[in-house]
Amino acid sequence: MNILVMLVSVLVSFSVLTNFVVHREPIEEKYIERLDPSDPVDYFDIAETILASESAPEQHGLAFNLFARAAYWGSFNNDPQLAASACIAMASLVTKPQDQQWLWNCALVLDPERESEWVRFFTKPQAIREQIEKTAAACLYAIRFHEHPEAMELYGAPGVKNKILEAGEQAGVPRLELLRVLERELERGAQDPCDGRMYIADRSNPGLRIVCPDHLRGLGMCANDDELRIFLKLEMVLNGVRAESWSSGEFVSADRVIKLPRVEDLRVKFDVDPAKAFYRDGRWATSP
Repeated sequence: MNILVMLVSVLVSFSVLTNFVVHREPIEEKYIERLDPSDPVDYFDIAETILASESAPEQHGLAFNLFARAAYWGSFNNDPQLAASACIAMASLVTKPQDQQWLWNCALVLDPERESEWVRFFTKPQAIREQIEKTAAACLYAIRFHEHPEAMELYGAPGVKNKILEAGEQAGVPRLELLRVLERELERGAQDPCDGRMYIADRSNPGLRIVCPDHLRGLGMCANDDELRIFLKLEMVLNGVRAESWSSGEFVSADRVIKLPRVEDLRVKFDVDPAKAFYRDGRWATSP
């Protein structure tokens, strides 16, 4: 019996120290209705409790609203750490990368001390994305130039095929059409008698080089002009080259003043009005 009591005691202590939650009941509205903007940390705490409860998937919207108010009123009450933490918490609830980036930028504006966290957020995923994009671009280049062994190896690398298909969507190339073009060009590469080389040695005269018969159209030109256009479009997308960036509109925009994100912009950005701090009868209001 003593051993059992000790084991239970250890488990309880462990759960307290690690914030391990076995089960939490959904938050009742009466607790939310007691919230007051003069103590914004309560908004944050209840939002975290909601996310830890079993009903979290159905109440992520409510948690987001609470975090938004914690960010707004935390900033209003000169608590930049709380405001920044709330923005970071909101970033974990949105799905669009641009929204996540906006919220992390907002957190940094609110609390410059979060710079190291901000850098980690932006550099790691960005480095992974850029690496896959570069590999996908190299894969398309290898396919187009019939560098068959390398092309097949790159095409089978994790995430590369999906990244190429994503680039196709951005370039307006239908998915099935793109798959057919890729497979056809890979097959042509496998059957290329010259292994992707423009010139080959003349067997009758070892010192002489002749143009490979399969490359009379030019190396890297694909089976036809339409397929070549598809490959070039995708390679441009994956290498970050945008045709519209050559236009005057993009060029002029480089001189515009950068607008830093503010917690006040949450209303426009996410259709949330954090100034409405009081929850009454299922709605947020500006006064109790």
